[in-house]
Amino acid sequence: MQQSEMYDNSAYWQQLHKQFSGKLRAVGFPWLSEAFNELKYKSEASSLVPVLGEIGTAFAGSKSLSVLEVGAGTGYWTRFVAGYFKEHSFSVQSTALDISEDALKGIHALFPECSVVRADLKSIDISDVDLKYDIVLSFYCLHHLVSIDEFLNALKFVARSVKPGGFLLIMDPILTRPFSTFHAIDFVSWKGNGVPRPRHIIDDVLQKEGFERVSFGPAVSFVLNGNLESQGSISFRFHRMVWSSLSIIYRSSALTKLFSGTLVLVDRLLKRMNRAFSSSLLVSKRKSTN
Repeated sequence: MQQSEMYDNSAYWQQLHKQFSGKLRAVGFPWLSEAFNELKYKSEASSLVPVLGEIGTAFAGSKSLSVLEVGAGTGYWTRFVAGYFKEHSFSVQSTALDISEDALKGIHALFPECSVVRADLKSIDISDVDLKYDIVLSFYCLHHLVSIDEFLNALKFVARSVKPGGFLLIMDPILTRPFSTFHAIDFVSWKGNGVPRPRHIIDDVLQKEGFERVSFGPAVSFVLNGNLESQGSISFRFHRMVWSSLSIIYRSSALTKLFSGTLVLVDRLLKRMNRAFSSSLLVSKRKSTN
């Protein structure tokens, strides 16, 4: 996670969306090239498509779907998910929620039929949230709520936004391995803009909110997103060295494009072997009331 003098989520995201308006650098790695960020997002999209296929099968009897994305950023995933289901004969009602007014203006410009909502997840009222959406997406959003109280508020909000029988998709740094430097964060002195959380905490909260985990797997590997965890400290340091070396290439769009074929193959292989050691895609389903 990037270090900063003092992380304020509102000011941080407003500044990035002004600086990189409409670009993936605004929501990905702002210090690396746009070509790299596009490569990273394509890897995550390839992990998402099979999940969307399974959800489409679950809603096979429906003609329309309501979808909410929280922390929508550039609207990349809002448009991607809507486009997927429209191609599979669903009518889609999309809503995008973000803290940045500039981000929401950009989403509305590219996707006029999408409803937009400006809200701050760290303080949003969860006392009376409607169970109104078939699918709720939270992609690279929750870990930016660095305070545990703010994180839990956001997690409960996204959970309570899902209809009975609906799905919650979380793509985020989620810890499941024995070793990670993030296991030992000193929250008193931590100034980063994000905190990966263990999966068992998310599962525990969601279970109490009436969910069951459907699937869990790698979204992207450490060669395209940096490593978060490993089986031990030696392998963790090795993966961090690989990521640091590759980051030199990723600063250049030309170099990233030159090596993109190899990077995509390695990323795909690591995910298939369950050796991605980076961000994950967690899918949970709210139990039906029937």
